[in-house]
Amino acid sequence: MSELGLSDETPLKKTSSSSKASWMGGLAVLIPFAFYELLSWVDNTTELWPSHDKSTEACFWLAGIAGTAALIGCILIARKAKKTSLWHRTVLTFIPTLLSVVVVFLFSMRAVDLVNGWIDFHHGKTKTYVGLLRISRAYQTHGKGASKDIQTMPFWSDMNVTEQDYQFMLDHRRPDDPAHSPDEISSQGYFCAKVTVEQSEKALRVLHAGSHTLPAGTVMLCPNGLH
Repeated sequence: MSELGLSDETPLKKTSSSSKASWMGGLAVLIPFAFYELLSWVDNTTELWPSHDKSTEACFWLAGIAGTAALIGCILIARKAKKTSLWHRTVLTFIPTLLSVVVVFLFSMRAVDLVNGWIDFHHGKTKTYVGLLRISRAYQTHGKGASKDIQTMPFWSDMNVTEQDYQFMLDHRRPDDPAHSPDEISSQGYFCAKVTVEQSEKALRVLHAGSHTLPAGTVMLCPNGLH
């Protein structure tokens, strides 16, 4: 007992402990996110083949483990914050958990992509050339992080294009395009992307892509025979 008649386990100490735990939880989310942003500077390729499905599955598992750990930690923190309303404790439990899952998944996917690229492509064993990829569809998003994107066929990929290239597709829609919204363009091979491709014995990827926007002038009408 102190001179003020308080026990050793005062609410002040509990608040301090909860605050430290909250900071630790915040750092657990921010650190992977910071590395995710840093890796975007060197993530400048998009691999078309092989698909590396097992790597993607491993990233899902890693994100699930991170989410489970975050959920347990948040529940322990919420149990100590007894003076906080049930609604606030619920929010403080599930939002950090969801953020942990998303951030860890994005970070691990980007890191795995870079590692797979390093393994699949070795200098001296690859060839680089300019090729055409058929575009299956294009779309744009709005708000924070807005972008213009294309998806390719038969090798599926999703890559950013410039506003200039997206406007070109809007101005030259194929005659039977069922989409009427400026946010969606159906190409189905009507448009092509002229890209720099790197090929190895067992893999194929697009350069100047990844987390970066493809160079202006990438999109064009596909030549006859490629539609």
